[in-house]
Amino acid sequence: MIESRAVYLRPYFDPHALPVEGQWIVFVIFAVMLVAGLASVG
Repeated sequence: MIESRAVYLRPYFDPHALPVEGQWIVFVIFAVMLVAGLASVG
């Protein structure tokens, strides 16, 4: 079923053409919160 949807949308939508950007601020927030959580448990 998924393959038929991909074949149907192929002329209209190409996921490889979408821009990809890293979300570094989200990763930094996660890392800081992880370290703070580990420090509070330790």
